[in-house]
Amino acid sequence: MHEAVQEWADGYGLEFLDLNLMTDEMGINWETDTKDRGEHLNFEGSKKVTAYVSDYLRNNYELEDHRKDAYYNQWNTDYDEAGLY
Repeated sequence: MHEAVQEWADGYGLEFLDLNLMTDEMGINWETDTKDRGEHLNFEGSKKVTAYVSDYLRNNYELEDHRKDAYYNQWNTDYDEAGLY
């Protein structure tokens, strides 16, 4: 599957991050960060992936920060209500 997606991404000039191959960079521990020891992340594992992808996007793309934009205020409300991170 990796090779097929990599070939597709290359064909469109896109970067492909296969996070399954980047577990060391994210600090994933397959014994404690997965629900079933290898197929599905649990909450703690998902926080690590979210932090990694967030940092990656921040460091590699110039994305506008909308956290103080009133138009996106519902996102802030949802974030606060979820209380997950």
